[in-house]
Amino acid sequence: MPVAESQSMQTNHQSHWPVRLPPFVPARWVPGAHGQTIIGSLLKSPELPATQSFRVGLDDGDSIVLQENLPSEWNVDSEGRPVILLSIHGLGGCHRSGYVRRLAALAIEMGWGSYRMDMRGAGESGRDSLFLYHAGRSDDLLQAARYIRQLHPEARLVVCGFSLGASISLHLMAHYAAEVDDLIDAAMVVAPPLDLQSCAENLRRWNNRIYDRKFAKLLWATLNQRPQVLKSFQDVLPQRAPRTLFQFDQQVTAPLGGYPSAVDYYQRFSTLERLPEIRRPTLVITAKDDPLIPFEVFANVDQAGAVTLIATEHGGHLGFVSRGDDWPETRQMGTAGVPVPRNRWVEWAMIHALQARLGCAVSGN
Repeated sequence: MPVAESQSMQTNHQSHWPVRLPPFVPARWVPGAHGQTIIGSLLKSPELPATQSFRVGLDDGDSIVLQENLPSEWNVDSEGRPVILLSIHGLGGCHRSGYVRRLAALAIEMGWGSYRMDMRGAGESGRDSLFLYHAGRSDDLLQAARYIRQLHPEARLVVCGFSLGASISLHLMAHYAAEVDDLIDAAMVVAPPLDLQSCAENLRRWNNRIYDRKFAKLLWATLNQRPQVLKSFQDVLPQRAPRTLFQFDQQVTAPLGGYPSAVDYYQRFSTLERLPEIRRPTLVITAKDDPLIPFEVFANVDQAGAVTLIATEHGGHLGFVSRGDDWPETRQMGTAGVPVPRNRWVEWAMIHALQARLGCAVSGN
């Protein structure tokens, strides 16, 4: 996997995704990996105007929901084509998660369209869902991409995944590589758990147990708000709440998905070994100090020609709270009425990486 190291301002000319980004420098008031992870998740994110919802039916009778935000004026790429971002949230998230809202706000400012996907059982897809999402639901993401392609047949479609949604995005790009060639132009993902089992084990370390228990508690609460799932799987669901993410996957995710164990589920849908199957340009961004995802997994990745990795020294898990002066050339952005936070490095990095790749002008300058 080619590595474009943002800390040195290097451009990786041998990769499929030439990238030149300013280094991520953490804000002084958000210290350390845990501070970036926790405080970053609590900071306010923009509200998006003129959102329209679309419910997309799936082959098994379930559905997902897409939240659409389109710009008032489109900014096309170097070939005269509009740009659409399809974003997918992480574990315990939904279309209102801060990172997908920030990315959507920046897309609107760029003159691009944005669709935020609620996976089955999450957000507005939620209460009436027949099943729950998991790392293997890349076919749901594929269906969302097909739906958007019908709405915007001439657009550049870019999949953007975060955390578990990043893993699902990579699985889509590898498992459905042949269909993706004619459907999706590129993918950008942040903090993907490339090896699901190693991530579950990492959560059980003493300094990460707060996240482990939080995820288990959140997922159990979500499950108990899904009456259709409870009714259909009452014979296999546990009576007591799992206390760790591994226990939840062992007692809930695996049996609901038809897998014999959590270990089997992890092996089926970890994307580490499948990266060489990806054919469309794919940008992976992660922080070396991510407390949820051990960086050793990225360090041992073999060459994957279509994938470019950017690894920052700091940033935590989906944190990347910077000083706010990383992008001076975009000071005029914000004129569309959507407050754009300037201290969230990773969303700005995604926008600039895609803008450079597609040859789009920066809106507002």
